[in-house]
Amino acid sequence: MNCDENRELILDVVYGEEMNSRTCFDFFKHLDSCPDCSGEYKEFLTTRETLQEWEVEEPPDLQVPAGRLSKPWLQKQPRRRFELGSWWPTLQKVAAGFLILMGVVSIFQHYGYLGGRKVLVSEQRLTEMMQDLIVVNQKDERKLIGQMLVHLKEDVEFQRKEDMQDIYNNLVSLQQRYNDNLEESNRYLKVLLER
Repeated sequence: MNCDENRELILDVVYGEEMNSRTCFDFFKHLDSCPDCSGEYKEFLTTRETLQEWEVEEPPDLQVPAGRLSKPWLQKQPRRRFELGSWWPTLQKVAAGFLILMGVVSIFQHYGYLGGRKVLVSEQRLTEMMQDLIVVNQKDERKLIGQMLVHLKEDVEFQRKEDMQDIYNNLVSLQQRYNDNLEESNRYLKVLLER
């Protein structure tokens, strides 16, 4: 452990922070071998002890009973019991709590937990709803499959037209080559026959 790492850990060790046992061992081992870090560690310990022994004196005014104070703003004001301003915040809190309670009760009552109307779906109605959903989903799927087949057919026809055009172009090219080769062969034969 070097001096910089050791200085970072000094405050943790002085104030008793938890640390890894290996780190703690390395820390004290470094203190034994480094006089600078050892001196700094001792300074921190003496500072901590001095601060713990130091007692802060309270100002003398705080030790005087409240009745003897000459400052009127520190003296306790008499409480008025039936003033609207003092009851208004409490009344607001009570009203808000009552409204929240009524909301929770109405939710439980709506779902039938407190004897209110029960929202139950019969098994037959549930089956009908599921069948309707299945029919709607099947219609949507059939429509989607039909659209996909139409697009596929258009793609196949387009590809077939392109393939036919490519074949036609290849045949024209082959015919042109054949004609060129035939003409060249005829010229070559003429040259041979003339000799």
